[in-house]
Amino acid sequence: MLCRSLMTAGAPGRCEVSDCIVTSNKLNGILAKDGAEVIVSSSQLADNGQYGVQLSYCTADLKGNQVSRNKQGSVAVEIGTVTVDEEQIGASNMLSEPLTLL
Repeated sequence: MLCRSLMTAGAPGRCEVSDCIVTSNKLNGILAKDGAEVIVSSSQLADNGQYGVQLSYCTADLKGNQVSRNKQGSVAVEIGTVTVDEEQIGASNMLSEPLTLL
């Protein structure tokens, strides 16, 4: 299991989550926003109170994840604010609900 956060004072955060289980959070499993760079791979994101992953004003790479049973949906992307390949998210992750565009 790897969860590594690389941050520099005054700069957006970078986070890598690999081989983790993110479950039973009151809100989102993972929320990336405000210039963050996030990589999530080979992880399970389930049973969270909002989305498994929510992305807003960030850069993201999601591969090989299982995202299911989250109250509002699997992955939410705020349109026009996220540098991410939306087709790749659907193709390289197991999502119980389709990608949500906000």
